[in-house]
Order: sequence, then C-alpha cells, then structure tokens
Amino acid sequence: AMTCVVLLLLSATTPDVQAQSRRDKEQTYVLETPYQVDKIVPPAGSKIKNVILMIGDGMSLMHMYSAWTANRGHLWLDNSQSTGLSKTYCANKLITDSGAGGTALATGYKTNYHMVGVDPDGKPLESLTTLANKKK
Repeated sequence: AMTCVVLLLLSATTPDVQAQSRRDKEQTYVLETPYQVDKIVPPAGSKIKNVILMIGDGMSLMHMYSAWTANRGHLWLDNSQSTGLSKTYCANKLITDSGAGGTALATGYKTNYHMVGVDPDGKPLESLTTLANKKK
C-alpha cells in the first residue's frame, strides 16, 4: 500500500511537458519580426542649440528592458547621446504623483504630493528653462 501511495504522489507531481511547452510559447514576448532601428549619427558641432527632455511618465528601467528584449536588443532610445535617471519620490511621501514628479524634473527641487511648481512651503520655483534663459 505504501508503494502505491509513493507512485501516486510521484505521478501527480510530474509536470506535463506539453503543457509546459505551451506556456513557454505563450509567455515568449520577443517579436518574431523586430522593428528596424537605424543608427543615427549625431551632428558634429561645438555648441548645443537645443535639448530635448523625453520623460517616460511611470516608465521604469524594467519597462525599457522589456521593450529592448521584445525587439531583440534594439530600441530607438539606443541613439540617445545622454540618458539620466531620477528618484521620483516627492518631499513628503515615498510614492509621488505627476505634479510633484514634474516639478522635480522641471525645477530640480522636490515638492510635496499634489503640489506643482512650488517648494514644500508653497513658494514658487523657477523652471530650469527659465534659469537657462537668464544665463544668455
């Protein structure tokens, strides 16, 4: 009777190889035909005229890595000459909202949750573009 129970347990825990194979195929997130990503050569010059700040609101490194993996190691973002990261918590909470996060990106200063364009005390902040224009 004991041998029968052991065999029954072993057969119950043996995975169905075909079912696993189907799950592996269902969970493959690599594009069969990846989209073409061309290499863009940046223009040569001594002075930067414009800066484009692309903000992936709510996008993490794992989102970018997943897209990179799905397209077999190619993204248009690979053409960026410079990339940066920001810690997006706000001044008074660990989780931020778009207003406080945008204020940090635009001014260089963190503010409280649900505040926009002001410091945690409510004092208006100048944006980085305003500060840059003052330097001209």
